[in-house]
Amino acid sequence: MACDYRIGSNNPKYVAGLSETPAGLVAPKWLAQTLIDRVGRRVGEEALLFGTLFKPHEALEIGLVDQICPTEELISEAGTFKISKRKTLTIFLHFRKVH
Repeated sequence: MACDYRIGSNNPKYVAGLSETPAGLVAPKWLAQTLIDRVGRRVGEEALLFGTLFKPHEALEIGLVDQICPTEELISEAGTFKISKRKTLTIFLHFRKVH
């Protein structure tokens, strides 16, 4: 979440968010604040309180990711972005597979 530009997969088996709450843990303050800064106070606090994990299109809609693309194009899309923008890019791999 701390990346300048976040690209996620459009595979509905993956979700984004903080998985600490469903696991019964408290998210670190800096991480919780980062989430709130990214998605807004209301959505961020609800996600922290209820442990909401967002599907790719929901994550894009609320601003958790900046772009989504097919899984097989994820690495090439990130490379294209890096070359076109001439910035260092960290691929948003905080998506977790739902079993």
